[in-house]
Amino acid sequence: MKTKKIIRVEKDLTVSEPPTTSMATPSEENVRQRAYEQWQAAGCPEGDGVGFWLEAEREIASQATPGANSKA
Repeated sequence: MKTKKIIRVEKDLTVSEPPTTSMATPSEENVRQRAYEQWQAAGCPEGDGVGFWLEAEREIASQATPGANSKA
């Protein structure tokens, strides 16, 4: 009777996340800073600031995208 030799191979894999900054996607830190600037310019109104965040994302993305139009 033949016996089979079982070989176990383990590899240490390091998985890293893709970079968060790119031409099409503004970095979270850039958006945070721009939204804060907009919030201050508006007089620091009460609320969660989602509108400032979304506007900052649009603004930064349009600046990073070649040929993109600013506010229409």
